[in-house]
Amino acid sequence: MAVKNIKNRVIVFPPEGKLIVSADIHGNKKDYLQIMEAYSKKIENNEDAYLLFLGDLIHGPKNIDCNKEQKSNYEDQSEFIIDHFRAMQEMFPERICTLLGNHEHGHCGGPHTQRYCSDEVTDLEQRIGENKTKEYIKFFSNLPLLAITSCGIVFSHGAPSPTVRNIEDVINVSYQMKKNIEVNEMYLVPILDLIWLRGSSDENCARFLKAVNLDSVQDNLVIYGHDIVEEGIAIEGPRHVILSTSFGLLDENKTYLEIDLSNRYTNTKSLKEKIEILKLWPNHKEINENQFEFIKKAIKRKNYETAIFALSKAPDSYYKFQLLGECYLNRYPERNLDNLNKALGYFYNSLKEDHSQDRTHLLLANTHEVIAEIYHYKKDYTLAKENFRDAITHFRNANTYNPKNNTTYNHAKNRIELKLSLLS
Repeated sequence: MAVKNIKNRVIVFPPEGKLIVSADIHGNKKDYLQIMEAYSKKIENNEDAYLLFLGDLIHGPKNIDCNKEQKSNYEDQSEFIIDHFRAMQEMFPERICTLLGNHEHGHCGGPHTQRYCSDEVTDLEQRIGENKTKEYIKFFSNLPLLAITSCGIVFSHGAPSPTVRNIEDVINVSYQMKKNIEVNEMYLVPILDLIWLRGSSDENCARFLKAVNLDSVQDNLVIYGHDIVEEGIAIEGPRHVILSTSFGLLDENKTYLEIDLSNRYTNTKSLKEKIEILKLWPNHKEINENQFEFIKKAIKRKNYETAIFALSKAPDSYYKFQLLGECYLNRYPERNLDNLNKALGYFYNSLKEDHSQDRTHLLLANTHEVIAEIYHYKKDYTLAKENFRDAITHFRNANTYNPKNNTTYNHAKNRIELKLSLLS
C-alpha cells in the first residue's frame, strides 16, 4: 500500500508493514547508508517495508581535520545523500520519505543555519551549483512536516508545537518566511516552530496529539528528533520520545526504530528494546589501534609469524581480522592461492564486525585482483572474471564509505574493465 500525501505537508502511512525510522543524519554518509542497508534487507526478504527520516539529512562538518572529536569526525556528504535519497524514492515510490528539518527549511524559506560555518545554506548551494540548487529547493519545498500512522504514533522533526490547533493548520502552512528572519525568531513562528522546538511537557503532547488527529484513530505518542540524545533515545514520558540516529553520538549509541504499523502503541512503554528500538551499529566495538603498535611494527618488518601469533591472542574485532588478512596477503615468497584465500576469509570477517571500514574494502579489492591474475595465468578464465568483478565491487564500496578513494576506484575500474574485456 502507498503512503498518503496530503498537500505535501502531512503523510499518512498504511495500517500494515514495517516502518524504519531515523533522525538527524546531518551529512553522515556512513550512517545514512547503514539505514538504507536496514531498509534494503527488508525489501530483499520481500517484507512490506517503509522508511522515514525525521529531517535534517543535510549540513555536516565541512572539514574532517577540524573535527577531531569522534562524534563529528566525518566529512559532510549532503549532496550524495540527497541525490541518493531522491534516486531511492524513484525506485520505491511512496515507500521512502523524509520530513522537513530546520536545515532543509533554510533552503526553502527559513533562516540560514550556522552550525559548521557562517551560512550552511549558501555554502551547500555554492558547492552544488545553480541548476542543482533549483532542484533541491523544489524538493525541500515539498517535504512534509508530519507523518501520521494508524498504530498510534505521530512523527515530527522537532518537539510538538503548542500553536497547532488542528491538522488543517499543518496542511495549510507556508514555508516562506520574511526576508532575513533570524534563527531565534523561529521559536515564535506558529506551526513552523514544529521544526525548531526542543522538549515538551506531557500535557502539551496530549493536546498536540488530539489536535492533529485524523480519521478518529487515537494518537498516543509523538516521536521526534532535532535534539541530541547521547544514549540514542530518550523516553520523555508516557507520550513522547526523542530519537537520535547519527549526529552528535558515538557509534555504539546511534539508534533507529522499527515500527510495526499493524500493532497498536498505547504509550512509550510499548516500544521495546531489540524489537522496536534498535542500534544502528549493533556489533560496534571501540578499538584502540595504539594497542596494536607492536603487531603493526612486526608486519612492517615482515615478521608475519610473530604478528599472526600475537593477533591470535587478541579479542575479535574488525582491526584484528584486518591485520590478519594483511599478514596473509603480504606473506612472501608464499603469496599463493592458499594464503590469499586465507586473507580473503579474514577480510570478510573484518567486514562482519564493521562493514563501513573503507580500508578493509580496499584490501579485499586488491586481494581479489591478485587472485584474478593468478587464475588468468592458469587460464581459468571463469574464476578470473569472478574475482575481477569482486575487486571492482570492493573498490566501489571503499569509495562509497570514503569519497577520498574516488581516484583509486576510477583507476581500478578502468584497469579491471579493460582486463575483463580481453577475457570476453
